[in-house]
Amino acid sequence: MHNRKGFHKFKFQHYFFAIDIDELNQLNKYRFFGWNRFSLFSLLDKDYLGEKSGSIREKLLLRLKKSEIKISKLQVILVTTPRFLNHTFNPLNFYYFYTPQGSLKKVFVEVNNTFGESHLYILNHKIDKNGYLVATQKKLFHVSPMNDIEGDYSFFLEDFLNTNHLNLNIDLTTSGNKFFSSAFRGKSMEFNGKSLLKIAFKYTFSTFLALPRILFHAGILHYLKKLPIFPKPDPSDKMTYTSTYKPYINEFKK
Repeated sequence: MHNRKGFHKFKFQHYFFAIDIDELNQLNKYRFFGWNRFSLFSLLDKDYLGEKSGSIREKLLLRLKKSEIKISKLQVILVTTPRFLNHTFNPLNFYYFYTPQGSLKKVFVEVNNTFGESHLYILNHKIDKNGYLVATQKKLFHVSPMNDIEGDYSFFLEDFLNTNHLNLNIDLTTSGNKFFSSAFRGKSMEFNGKSLLKIAFKYTFSTFLALPRILFHAGILHYLKKLPIFPKPDPSDKMTYTSTYKPYINEFKK
């Protein structure tokens, strides 16, 4: 669900995979899933974290090389939409870090825009009374040409590994007012050949429609609802990097 200040709201069905990045090689045994190879669903290391070479864990370590965050002994669950028939565009990827005891330690959010750029948000979170991970993060990355780079994100994420539910909420607040809200709700299902086929038939066009859906609603906001275009600023944060996705919108650049 996407909701922009109440005047533009839409919903659509989608799916995510939650995958332990250290078990990717084991998942290659499934007929309809491939790690670093073509299949009905395929997850390629090069699609993540901006570097074309190296495993996902190696690239995470590289991104954190100069920080004090240590993840080498943590389990990493990647929540993402893998390629479907080799097609992909992921606006968001989530990295959940768990201790050997199963406690949620950290969450990273990788945001990809349509200008060929990505940004990795490292959330400093707390757990609220309902068990949700709650974090506030200053917006540091240009995502939509209909928004400037001002504001703060509020993340509300459920510890899905211990609940078998994936609940995600992201709000953008500017000048103390909620400007944008996005949410996803989903129940888990077992990873096997049968479930992969079920997802393929139920969501056949979902991945293919990700980018056209973005461009369609951007067109409505600009041409019909008269929202202005904000020029894309040059990246200014060290956690912003060149995406492995090609830029789909060039005309909005400076």
